[in-house]
Amino acid sequence: MINLMEVSPLVKIPENPSADYILLSPLMMDTEEWEDSPYSRWKLFLWLLFEALKNVLAHHPYLQPGQLDAPIRSICDSLTWEDPIRHRLIKPSQVTVLNDLRALEEKGKIQRTIVSSRRGQVITICYFDDLAVYP
Repeated sequence: MINLMEVSPLVKIPENPSADYILLSPLMMDTEEWEDSPYSRWKLFLWLLFEALKNVLAHHPYLQPGQLDAPIRSICDSLTWEDPIRHRLIKPSQVTVLNDLRALEEKGKIQRTIVSSRRGQVITICYFDDLAVYP
């Protein structure tokens, strides 16, 4: 497993920064704010983007840049959040995540390929090179 703190630089600042975007680091997934924020399609997309970036930084042997191998169950487990009122962990259902993946696919944000019934699916982030800056 790669330690993102050791990767330098995690994010390169473009030569001509623009007000059209903001730079985010995968390290934000390790914060309390990330863990406490409720599930949303936006959070799902960011998680997919960051996981694909981790695979690039780890030089994953079977995946291309912008791809991740992610079974639905592991996505649900990774996007669990704590309800501040009830003080319990809430995990999005597999149906919810699957519907959101389909919606992201219909909007052209991702492309899913079913590999086999055992391995699950390979998700490709469309326009990954435009969205992620990596060493």
